[in-house]
Amino acid sequence: KYFNLERVGFQAEANLTQRGYISAVGTDSIYKRINTYAEVPVYFQIRAEKSNLFGHINLGFYAAVLLNSKSGEGPEGSSMSLKPYSLNILRDNYFDFGLRGGVGTGYDFSWGTLQLDIRFNYGFGDLYYYNYANNPTRSPAMFLNGSLSLMINLSRPKKEIINFDDTTITKDINQI
Repeated sequence: KYFNLERVGFQAEANLTQRGYISAVGTDSIYKRINTYAEVPVYFQIRAEKSNLFGHINLGFYAAVLLNSKSGEGPEGSSMSLKPYSLNILRDNYFDFGLRGGVGTGYDFSWGTLQLDIRFNYGFGDLYYYNYANNPTRSPAMFLNGSLSLMINLSRPKKEIINFDDTTITKDINQI
């Protein structure tokens, strides 16, 4: 997170996420697939703060790379054993990108930030190549998700200098 202004800043993340789907197979069976992605979202963030508690709006984009996939088929309502799915470079798109935005709240501690977000994702890339047999013509990733984040402050404390007449007081711990 980087805030150079009081209410406006940027936030970037590195996430490991799982996305998937369930589809009906016949009348009493379902097919389930879960894809695991490494993704990097970058947000422009507007926030309002009072006593370290804040609310914010995120607007940004993301890029994701497919790492692996699991799938399974079975009766609806039963526990299903998912097995590794064999990815095919001709059928499966390994790269996904799109827009992401949302709202959230959080609290700033001296050591970092605890943040809760609800985000909407709209993918521009297709998850599957449409020219492969039996694949849909469009398959963008569109989903709503929740995120609970713990961000650790790795920067040095901010310098704050207060001038009273000819006396200077500093809160910089490195000058003590």
